[in-house]
Amino acid sequence: MIIIGVIALILVVAVGYAIFSDTLTISGTATAQGDFNLSYACEFVDEDISWGEDQETSASTGTGSCQVEGNEITTTSKLSKPTDFSIFKVTVTNNGSIPAVLKTVDSSNNVASNMTDVGDVFYLDKTTALFGYYEVRKNNELISANGDGALEEATVTLQTGESVDFYIYNMWMDSDMLGLESQPELSNGQATMQYNMTLGFEQSAN
Repeated sequence: MIIIGVIALILVVAVGYAIFSDTLTISGTATAQGDFNLSYACEFVDEDISWGEDQETSASTGTGSCQVEGNEITTTSKLSKPTDFSIFKVTVTNNGSIPAVLKTVDSSNNVASNMTDVGDVFYLDKTTALFGYYEVRKNNELISANGDGALEEATVTLQTGESVDFYIYNMWMDSDMLGLESQPELSNGQATMQYNMTLGFEQSAN
């Protein structure tokens, strides 16, 4: 009886191992198709902008030019007096078939919102009183994200055919706006300012 029991146990273990060690093989082909294609356009804003509900942005009082190379944006302004400013509108459009999400933002911003501490909310040069920043709008609605890091966390996503607008502001600030004792003097009486942005979009995981 003991021998019979041992034989039965061996048979059960052997069958169990065969069941759990069986291999199921599935063969086939999976193909992912899609087109990741973004376009960038930049223009100098020389007319007033209306946002509705009595909200309006005045046209530039300075002059400027804008250049786009890949995902790198360079704006250059010429400002003739303090309080002059230039505005640039950068439009990013998803022309592909794959959703795109904004992952990285790298701008000229160098100070925090208090305009004293190091940060990524504004650009400020107190030796020249030159000031810069940007705001982002999708469907003319302002995206509440102040600074590079905050905009990265906002997960701005473009579906096929959608666009997002970046408004870049360059300004020659008045000394009173910055709490300076006197207005910085420039040798040629004209301020030239350059402000840069690099936008890193990636394919959306969704």
